[in-house]
Amino acid sequence: MKTIFFIFSRGIVARNILRTDVFRILKERPDVRMALFVPRNIPDYFREECAHPRVVLEESDDLSYGIFRRKIFEPLLQNTVYTATSKFMNRYSGRARRKSHRFLTYCFLHVLYTIWSHLPFLKPIFRFLEYHLFPDRVFDPYFEKYKPDLVVATTVMSKRDIAMMKAARRHEVPTVGLTRGWDNLDRLFMPFVPGKLVVQNTLMKERAVRLHAIPAERIFVAGLPQFDIYRDQSIYKPRDEFLRGLGLDPARKVILYGSEGQWAPNDEAIVRIIYRMIANDELMAPCSLIIRPHFSDVYEHRFDEFRDKPNVFLEHDFRLSKFFTDMWDPSREEMVRLANEFKHMDLLITYISTIVLEGAIFDKPVINIDFYADDEPDRGPYFGRWYGASHYQDILKTGGVRLAKSAEDLKRLINMYLLKPETDRGKRKQLVETMCGAIDGRAGERIANFILQELKT
Repeated sequence: MKTIFFIFSRGIVARNILRTDVFRILKERPDVRMALFVPRNIPDYFREECAHPRVVLEESDDLSYGIFRRKIFEPLLQNTVYTATSKFMNRYSGRARRKSHRFLTYCFLHVLYTIWSHLPFLKPIFRFLEYHLFPDRVFDPYFEKYKPDLVVATTVMSKRDIAMMKAARRHEVPTVGLTRGWDNLDRLFMPFVPGKLVVQNTLMKERAVRLHAIPAERIFVAGLPQFDIYRDQSIYKPRDEFLRGLGLDPARKVILYGSEGQWAPNDEAIVRIIYRMIANDELMAPCSLIIRPHFSDVYEHRFDEFRDKPNVFLEHDFRLSKFFTDMWDPSREEMVRLANEFKHMDLLITYISTIVLEGAIFDKPVINIDFYADDEPDRGPYFGRWYGASHYQDILKTGGVRLAKSAEDLKRLINMYLLKPETDRGKRKQLVETMCGAIDGRAGERIANFILQELKT
């Protein structure tokens, strides 16, 4: 019997593994046992979902870093990768503030990190210091208890995963690391390199080699397992049935608005603009509006003013859970409902978001908001600054997404796509090929088979 350790600290990572073919295929192997390391206070639904004779749940606390490590060492280490995305994070502290409150500090750090990131010898030095100065031995006892044969780190940048991989090295256990998302590798430096790294697309492989100094032969390109569901035709309801179930008229075109939550905290003002266009018949076709709040601030009820509006459906049925750090643990049912929304919508409006990729997969026109709404308070934080981020430039360069520069421009783009939805079709296809690779419904299978292959070596 071979034993695999998995670490889960975020709901979206649990979704990508536990609710895809990765988990299904591994469970079907009679010679494989899995120990899943998760936060404390496991909810009943999660225990039921993972219940299996060869699956064990182990609760663990998150790690707490000291002041020196958190305030000095980590920033120096992480900014050995310094890209357009990193610059934004340092300038605006991860939020799209209109003005910085620490401009002189930013100027100093910008110069420092620009030089810092061009000194390749620093990367192995920092990794050496990370491993030896901060051994993080919290998981060592479990290696004695289970004698694992492989460790799978599902988020190579998280504290738990880093600590587990360090313990694996001390116990001479091979490791496989997965990147959490398609936008991770150009923001922060990877402090610990797993034996093998699984990434979503070839661009990420190139960045792992160039920015993180990881040998290409140790990197496997698998695709995005959470997108496999979109190739399962059995999950889709007929358009009339699905839209009527949301209280919408199937005869009307459907606009899906995807919020970016805490990163665009005033975007209900954008929804007001879209709703006025619909209510005042300013669009070239009658439309309905589906509003999808972001899980990061669904507790805020920012879109409640639209709840009872005609021709509007406000998505509300999220499985919110304080079990994971992102406060969200999407169920299989949520994944199916979202797939139906993508399939039956006619147009997607959002900011920078993974759902841009999903809209393109379904060959639906995508518009990004790149302007302030007139009624945003004090003109608010400006999320549009993120469009200069290096990872999103990869999307914009394909031409598969249009930027709306004003409310009038937004109306023009909506009407253009309503009349000619085939516009930019080839560019959307290129976007999918660039960012997603093969959308063949087999990414989860590829990851599971890769893990099993590493288990044998």
